This record gives sequence, C-alpha cells and structure tokens, in this order.
Amino acid sequence: MSLPMGPWRLTYTPGQWIVLAGPKLVAVMQPAPPKMSSLVGQLWTDMQGAGSLDALLELLRGYSLDQMPDFAAFVWEGQALHGLARGRISVVDAATGETALDGEGALTWHEAHFGAVRGLRVEMAPVDHESVLHLPLIVGAVGASALHLTTDPSQLVRFPDTVNQIPEPVAPATPRPSEPLAPMAESAPAPAPAPVEEPASRPQPVEDLYASPAHSPSPVYPSAPEYTPSAPQPSAPEYSTPQYSTPDYSSAPAPDYSSTPAPTYPPASEYAPAPSHTPSPSYPQAPVYSTPYQPPVAPAPVPTAPTPVPPVPAGSAPSMAGLDATEGMEHDDFGFHRSEPPISAIAMGIQTNTGEFQNLMTGLVIGRAPDASRGPAGVGTMRVPSPGNDISRSHVLVQPEGRQARITDLDSTNGTTIQLADDEPFLLEDGQSVLVPIGTVLNLGDGVSLRIEPAR
Repeated sequence: MSLPMGPWRLTYTPGQWIVLAGPKLVAVMQPAPPKMSSLVGQLWTDMQGAGSLDALLELLRGYSLDQMPDFAAFVWEGQALHGLARGRISVVDAATGETALDGEGALTWHEAHFGAVRGLRVEMAPVDHESVLHLPLIVGAVGASALHLTTDPSQLVRFPDTVNQIPEPVAPATPRPSEPLAPMAESAPAPAPAPVEEPASRPQPVEDLYASPAHSPSPVYPSAPEYTPSAPQPSAPEYSTPQYSTPDYSSAPAPDYSSTPAPTYPPASEYAPAPSHTPSPSYPQAPVYSTPYQPPVAPAPVPTAPTPVPPVPAGSAPSMAGLDATEGMEHDDFGFHRSEPPISAIAMGIQTNTGEFQNLMTGLVIGRAPDASRGPAGVGTMRVPSPGNDISRSHVLVQPEGRQARITDLDSTNGTTIQLADDEPFLLEDGQSVLVPIGTVLNLGDGVSLRIEPAR
C-alpha cells in the first residue's frame, strides 16, 4: 500500500481569511491587506521549519503576530492532532456537529487535543457549505472562509502506488577491484637491431675547406670505425678559425705628404653671379593676413589669506565693507568653498504588524486618530486601526534619543505593553516614559503592535 502525503486531508471554501498549510502544521489568521503579501509569503516559508505549537508561537512572536486577536493553529505531534484558537474562530466536530474548540473569550487562547482520528470543520465566517465550492489543499497559502480537516486513514491523500510510481534512481554498482594479470610466458629474446650503415660520404671537414688549392676536389675519406661499447666515442671535430697571411708593412718607407701641394680654391667673389647673370626663379609665397592684436591673458590671481579686519568699537554697528567675504567658507590650496551644513541621520523607524513603516525623525504621535499637538513641535503622526476602539486617539509618543527611543504614554485608556528582547513585558500608563532599544515591541491593544526597527 502506498504512503500518505500527510497526516490529514484538507479542503477549504474560498474567502478572505489566510490559511497557511505545511506538511504537519496549519495556521489560520485574520484577513490582511494586499501590501502584506510579501510578509505572508515569508511567514509561510519560515513556518515549514516549526514542528510544534511552541515553535510556531515563537515564530509568530518574532513577527509581532502573537497578539493577533483572531488566530488558530493545528499541528500533528506525537501521532495525535493538537489545536488552539482565539477570537472569532470556532472548531466543530464534523461527525456530531458539536463544538470541539472555541476561541471566543480567550485571554491567550484555548487549547484542545483531538486524538489520532478526527474530522473537524474550522469556521472563520458564516458560509453555506452546500452551495460553495470545496477545494483541496495539501501545502500552500490560500484565502478561505472555512476549513475541513480529517485524519481518517481511509480519506488521506496518498502517493501513487508502486506500479505507477517513477522508479527510484539506482545507486551505481561498486566497481570490483581489478585482479592482477597472470604473468606472461617468457618469450625468446628479440633479435638485436641491425647496425645502421654509415653513409657513403660524409661532409667535408671545415679544415679542408681552407687547405691548399692543389687538394683533390673529390677526396675519398676512410670509412668510420665500427662502434663498440668499450671503444671511446670520438669527439666532435674542433672548429679552428682559418689563418690568413698578412703582408708586412714595417719595412716599407713612410709616404711623404710634405711635397703635396695644398688645394687652392677660388675666392668667394668668383662664385657670385655676374650682373648679367640670370636671377634665381622666385616662388609665390603664402599670403600674410593681418590678425587683430590680442593682449596677453593675465595669469589667474593666486588666492591670498584675507586681510584681518580691526575690531569694531563697542556701541557702533559693523559696516558691510568691514565684513569678511570669506566668512562661513573653508580654505584649501585651490581657493575657498562654502561648507555644507551636516545632514542629520535617521537612526530608526516604526514597523506595524499591519505592514506600515515610517521613519522616526523628530517623533511620532501614534493612535487611532492622532493629534500632533499632543507632542512637541515638529513631530509627525501615525494612524493605526482599532476596530474595538481599545486604542486611544493619541495613544503614545515615540521620540528618538541617539540609538534608543523614548516611549511616552499620552494618558491612554488602556496603556501600552512594552516587550523588550530579553525581559518580561510591562505596562506603560498614566503618562509614564521609558527609554528602550531598537527591536522593542509595543502592544497597543486591539491586535495592533509596533516594533522599533532600524531606519530604511
């Protein structure tokens, strides 16, 4: 018999609630706007590594979604089905129609153990199950109004049987060790190679090229001696530079140049042409154009340090002529340039669990209908949803202080829960103020939470 694809079979009816399904875990969350698509996709990817409800809740806490007012989750753990719910989600037994798990009125959540074989119907919104389309779901994320879950082994979706399955790849066989080859029979020794015959004639030695001309033009050389291992090898003929006879001039008399008359040259006037001589031909020259006079460009003046201005006597207003024109400028080797005012860096911002992000410049007044006048001059506002009006109009003020943020309660009705990274949460109320680091989560109530994050 083939193996099941998962511990349950899921079907759903289309709707607005988010259902994230994995191999052994299903989460149901309240509807979300389209701008949270990337967040939902990343959450579904990270959820595949959660193998228990505790691991799932820890993951949601990292996304600031653990305080979501409407939430349910189901996990197959220890060969049994476990679930929890909170808010407007109801779980009904498919066989009896009785309520198996109800999240209404839960401060944290209600938890139930359903055993190994159970059929459940998870209802998030009113739906007529007889008139809507029911679609299968194995792994993925969908928008749904109701969810049907059963762990009955007879209804599980199974892989194809072994007849129709694609054959598994066969591991390559381990190669057998090579066996040593049997020694070959000793054969008769190979005959010795025939001696190479010497050429009939060898090139003429270099010495013979410069020998007497009476030498025969076709000399006959003796044959080369037969090579034997014991005989020493003849060395290559040593090349010698041919010797030429040089005549001896030592006994010849030295030539006498004193009697040789010096050459005479006619005077320069003899080379000058006579007046009747034909003049040299003249060639046309390029026309000369007159260019208007341009005075030389004066070199750029070298910048010098400004002349110090004498102090202005007390009681007299400074004149414009006495002001230094380079005030507010920086001097370098190439002149003066005006320095730019420093730009203030934004260190942090506010990220809501509904997907909005806003950089924290001078401060933000946050609430369901925030009023900037509740904070100091120059602060902005951030509006958050509050379906149950649990969040005050101007609920809390967040201001940057260096690399930290100051949280001030604006006398809100229910206060703000502060969740630090490695500490227990506490309630901020009655106008209290606290300094918190980046990464702190603020729970305003009504399912809305904020996180202090680095600026973007």
